[in-house]
Amino acid sequence: MNPMLTALLEFNQAFEIPKLDAPGLGPEDLAELRVKLLREEVEEYAQALADGDLVEVLDALADIG
Repeated sequence: MNPMLTALLEFNQAFEIPKLDAPGLGPEDLAELRVKLLREEVEEYAQALADGDLVEVLDALADIG
């Protein structure tokens, strides 16, 4: 199995994120969690830009992408 897919599956299992049987938006609480996590990463990105911290900018972009 692709190492990135393996890591994603492990992450989802660790945080008890359900595996959907078909494409869909999933439960509302899962969507809210995803928005919360994205907001946190965007804030980290903005702070890293303000600080001129290239390493943290790249880290935030990797987490967002």
